[in-house]
Amino acid sequence: MFCLTTKNQVSPDNIEQLTRFIKEQWVPLASRQRGLKGTYFMTKPDGEFLVMSLWDSEEQIRAWLENSEHKQLGAQVKPLFTGTPVQDVFEVQDWLVT
Repeated sequence: MFCLTTKNQVSPDNIEQLTRFIKEQWVPLASRQRGLKGTYFMTKPDGEFLVMSLWDSEEQIRAWLENSEHKQLGAQVKPLFTGTPVQDVFEVQDWLVT
């Protein structure tokens, strides 16, 4: 299993708007992607946020990142960002998962 993380920043005033966007647009699209195991969206009061998604394979993550609809959603939400997104991919070590 592999994990994709995306960390960024928005104005604290835009957390609710970003949360709505994630729930209403991003999650429905992501949930239709092959290999997605689950997604977590975490926020801090200062507007910092982290999206973590779990996938069967690294190839499926790469396909998601190259998905044209995903790129369109990214362009739509980008004006909310006050920082630069930082993405990373990790291999999940099964022996740590409970």
